[in-house]
Amino acid sequence: MGSREAGFERWESRYRSASPATDLEPNPFLVESAPLLGVGGQVLDVAMGDGRNALYLARLGFHVTGLDRSPTAVSLARERVRREGLELEGVVADLEGYVLPREAFDGVVVTFYLQRSLFAGIVETLRPGGWLLYQTFTTAILKYRPFNRAYLLERGELREAFEGFDIVTWREEERADEGVATACLLARKPAVLR
Repeated sequence: MGSREAGFERWESRYRSASPATDLEPNPFLVESAPLLGVGGQVLDVAMGDGRNALYLARLGFHVTGLDRSPTAVSLARERVRREGLELEGVVADLEGYVLPREAFDGVVVTFYLQRSLFAGIVETLRPGGWLLYQTFTTAILKYRPFNRAYLLERGELREAFEGFDIVTWREEERADEGVATACLLARKPAVLR
């Protein structure tokens, strides 16, 4: 079994043991950025996992579509959102081959998932004026723990990947006490990309 399949099985096992009644905290960068996102609209949660961010966005009044390779995760996320009387379009999709629809979303959220081949699709799926919130690990995390470098951003890479966007928030940070290093980006797609 390849490392990609082993990783999938590890996540599937984790999701199978989770309870939909567990109220998980949304990503702190998403919560921090929420006042800047506007109200309502169509939002895509890429690699949504158990739905913690999808549920938070649905609570804020967004119409959320969540993509994840794991059928168990998508089912869990749907159940969490349904328990609150909210809606989620959960889609089981292998993102390695999934084609994002053109100009379909007012916002895109990606947290702790890195697939560089999706960058162009993210740009295309956002409507003009739409926002992108992206946070994931950087190579600086290697100071604290082993990690597959293929899934780590180089310094400045995230900002460069979306360089035509209007930057609202950008930072790269390390928290040695937690052993993490991340890049955080909140940006808007301009009417015309530069």
